[in-house]
Amino acid sequence: MLTEVKGMSKNNRHYRHGRFAIPADSRAALDFYFRHLFVPHSRREFLLTPLAGQSSILGKLLFPREADKNGQKEASISPDYWASVLPDRLARAGINSSGDLKLLLLGDYADSARGSSVAFVFDDSAVTPLAVAKIGSRAHRRALKNEFRTLRTLSRVLPAEMSATVPEAFDLFEDSEFTVLLESALPGSSVHFEMRRGWAPFKLVEKHFSMAFGWLGDFQRATLTRKISFRDLLDAEILDCFRRLQKIGGTSKAEDEFIDETSSKAARFENEEIPLAMLQGDFWTRNILVDGEQTSVLDWEHARAEGCPLEDALLFAISYGRSYAWRFGRWLSPGEAFRRTFYEESRLSAAVGGHLQKFCRELGVTGKLLAFFLAVLLARKAIEEVSEKPSATETDKSISKEVKPWRSLFREYATARKNACFG
Repeated sequence: MLTEVKGMSKNNRHYRHGRFAIPADSRAALDFYFRHLFVPHSRREFLLTPLAGQSSILGKLLFPREADKNGQKEASISPDYWASVLPDRLARAGINSSGDLKLLLLGDYADSARGSSVAFVFDDSAVTPLAVAKIGSRAHRRALKNEFRTLRTLSRVLPAEMSATVPEAFDLFEDSEFTVLLESALPGSSVHFEMRRGWAPFKLVEKHFSMAFGWLGDFQRATLTRKISFRDLLDAEILDCFRRLQKIGGTSKAEDEFIDETSSKAARFENEEIPLAMLQGDFWTRNILVDGEQTSVLDWEHARAEGCPLEDALLFAISYGRSYAWRFGRWLSPGEAFRRTFYEESRLSAAVGGHLQKFCRELGVTGKLLAFFLAVLLARKAIEEVSEKPSATETDKSISKEVKPWRSLFREYATARKNACFG
């Protein structure tokens, strides 16, 4: 539901929907939101979505102004302030603007400690964003700096056609307690948007996996650094990942047995050659844009200089299952979505298994490595999850000790005791 945000200047009122705040005096921004960003939060909104997509005016009238606070976090930035700061920064990057900027804001998740926001920057009545500003607190500074360096590197190493599928980094600057990354806005809508807006989501699976894995294969070939034996990769990094997870504590007997069993099975792959390339690190359905036949990829904060591309491929499969509309207009828990994606017989799990095996063949590695790298990915994500600074919602000890999503998925995988959909 759209609800007016209080505390804004009279001439810069915003309407809120979930984590988004849309400028009420910018029809272009509101229209862009409905056509590229708006994902229904309920069955009611899902049914009303076609009307919202017809007109920004209709969309604004469809939703009563009631509070919709679930899963949202108030933006820690002032739209008025940043609208006054950004014209000069855009000009320094060679981007001309009228100076009359409107910001469509995306706040952080309610349980996040990053304190980050994303601003889609509209110039006067322009129908598409002039740029995107990622604004982070001190806790988010390192990630933004990593993204800036990565985007600058990619602009040099990627061929021109592929370079157009990642944002161009315009500027990185410090402002008070914030770090700001200013980058280009890419065309299209996210895979997440298309999937959650579709009436028959399964009809999109083939398209989405083909485009995402096609882009990932091209990216792997463009950034290939070397090939390494699986044994060397196991000794240098993978086994240490399992040990660190156990060191954190809380692994069950079943999980420890799974780690031992998985590690012992690795010997059969010791002569396998693994291609290493740059990893996107957050190959999530929300970060992959589709525009006709072109695929683009956003959010490079977690990029790594090299790693096995299977990790990005598996992350996409996990995120697709978590975002998939298993129930009309409703969401499943991460664990149940994971089970349905990889273990229960369904049209989606069959497609996931087939596309992952195909990706392995194109990568030149055996599909039997998928089971191993899925364990590694889940362990690494569980470790990252624990190392994050507790959010404001985790101040109560009973809350902070709850098993977090990635940790629960590793446990789910370790105790499944049957083959996943990829064999």
